[in-house]
Amino acid sequence: MSSGAGAGRPRLSVVVACYNMRREIARTLRSLSAGYQRELERADYEVVLVDNGSPEPPRPEEFRDLPLELRILHHRERSPSPVGALNEGLAASRGGLIGVIIDGARMASPGLLAAALHASRLHPRAIVFTQSLTLGHGQQWELVHQDYLPADEDRLLESIGWPGDGYRLFEISSWLTPDTSSDLRWVLPLAESNALFMPRALWNEVGGYEPGFQTPGGGFASVDLFTRACALPDTQLIVVTGEATFHQMHEGSAATASRDVFGQMKRFSREYYRIRKHPARSVDRPYWTFGFGRPLPPTRGRPLLASPPPDGLRRRYLDLLKQTLLNEGGLEPDAVSAEAMRRRLQDARDLGVPLSDRSIRAYTMINRRRLDDLERCANAALDDAVPGDFMECGVWRGGACILLAAVLSARNVADRAVWAADSFAGLPEPAPGTDDGLDLSAQAAPDLVAGLDEVRENFARFGLLDHRVRFLPGWFQDTLPSAPVERLALLRIDADLYSSVMEVLRSLYARVSRGGFVIIDDYEVPQCRRAVTEFRAAHGITAPISSIDSTGVSWRRE
Repeated sequence: MSSGAGAGRPRLSVVVACYNMRREIARTLRSLSAGYQRELERADYEVVLVDNGSPEPPRPEEFRDLPLELRILHHRERSPSPVGALNEGLAASRGGLIGVIIDGARMASPGLLAAALHASRLHPRAIVFTQSLTLGHGQQWELVHQDYLPADEDRLLESIGWPGDGYRLFEISSWLTPDTSSDLRWVLPLAESNALFMPRALWNEVGGYEPGFQTPGGGFASVDLFTRACALPDTQLIVVTGEATFHQMHEGSAATASRDVFGQMKRFSREYYRIRKHPARSVDRPYWTFGFGRPLPPTRGRPLLASPPPDGLRRRYLDLLKQTLLNEGGLEPDAVSAEAMRRRLQDARDLGVPLSDRSIRAYTMINRRRLDDLERCANAALDDAVPGDFMECGVWRGGACILLAAVLSARNVADRAVWAADSFAGLPEPAPGTDDGLDLSAQAAPDLVAGLDEVRENFARFGLLDHRVRFLPGWFQDTLPSAPVERLALLRIDADLYSSVMEVLRSLYARVSRGGFVIIDDYEVPQCRRAVTEFRAAHGITAPISSIDSTGVSWRRE
């Protein structure tokens, strides 16, 4: 045990906050100790444990036998949030690389610290993200309703002989995300990391944790910090694979073991909005992955939604979603005044665009029949195992893509993406000779413009803004030819103009898998129909065209 007064500065500091968790912190510190943590010597790193006002705070003599450079600080400002304690630990840290474990109940896998150090060397401004799991065969917020007790968790740990082989923790743990069991989860950064590592300079730039997050457990303080860190210039996000932290069940857990987890999430969301003036959003940026090359550990714990919900529940969910997307309840957002609505409708009528006072407030301009058919095509592609992602070109406010994402979520499909391709600045100027007489550009039809931020927020509003949703912002001619899309099981084209529809078909039709669906939304528009007819003739496409309604058609690639 060291008081921290050693002559050499450690390569790594790990800050851990705790409150009233004597049972859990003993295991956490053991999992961070030398010998358990591989490839590191005791002198290589330090652990700064900050107690947040526990009635019986941890004492140094309790951990004297651990091979660990440990300092214990006592945060004097009583608060249900660990934010102040974490900032105190950051200020006291001496390492060049600093990692923060926001919750002292999180045990570490044996290579976590070495992986963080190695990954940090790949870039001078690295943000090292590690994954989070929970102990138990199921989500802790579910288990707590089944009278799952800490004693049950103790027996699970005994069953794998912990701490003999720390990697066996994966056998008794569950993922936080509702994905199927696949390696895909390893390489997807979520909204936050419960063990985040950055060089000292980045921690200084980001300014530590925002003191305004004062709900129990800190609310979305780590979401906020991760978002702000990723917004810093010239940084590189690196996701560590094969290592993780494991949350232990403990009294007072603000989220994962709460009996009112959804109520907690609402309170966290309201606090975040009050501080940042916008909803919390997932980070969407390029990233690298880092692993030691070992096989990824299996997880035998049941993930949330390990199997799809029953057909009846899935049916009701998707029906309610479509009602909302179509605004079938006739609800009017407060921001839409009567005068603005009148102007929008008149503009639509002048342009010949079939909008109603209800649809102008909705998330989509397509009708219920076309939404139903879109769901049918998506399910058929999944049932028939047609390879590839789903994609829409021309998304407006995102309603059709939101439905596609909901189908994947309801069926628990994690290995397909929904691509939303759009300029997010309205339609382009009509091309001379082919689009004459159809000007739907942003200047002529401003209400056909929906920005990327608005569309992202719409996905988030339905809880569907996750790793499966990908955005391709820009004009089709610039983005589609080199789009990082390999195969498509479904391609929906809602582009109106001859030039736009032809660009989509030229760029993407070859990527539609056999048995994949091609859906044309605006087939009754002469410019669109001409592009489809010419392309099919030029490429010998004879698959029969099926009418969806008076506007939309589709065919299935033979």
